[in-house]
Amino acid sequence: MDNKICKLGELEELIKDFIINDYHYVIHSTTGEAPMALWNKHQIIPQMPDSIEKLNLLLLTAKKSRIVQRDGIRFAGFRYFHPNLIVYVGESIIIHFDPNDLSEIWVYEQNQLICKAVC
Repeated sequence: MDNKICKLGELEELIKDFIINDYHYVIHSTTGEAPMALWNKHQIIPQMPDSIEKLNLLLLTAKKSRIVQRDGIRFAGFRYFHPNLIVYVGESIIIHFDPNDLSEIWVYEQNQLICKAVC
């Protein structure tokens, strides 16, 4: 790769390409096997969570604490709202979000889903 500055999307594509086409097939120093061979050898079938809310807790690893305001939740320069938030005004909650898609956030209190608030 030359010394040109990549845009974020280009960098993401380069990383994906490296992981998919190189990393999975190179012998790992600790296991002595390529990650793809090790995965296929054990034929692991992931167990799916029993609800979409639990799946999002696993996948949406980016999270932040916020205080619910009268007009919703302010995050990343946006305002998010859902009617369920009204009873939480002034309280601290945890939001989970996809950094690549800030059109909605998942709002939790003590690991219990309150709502999916939209921008």
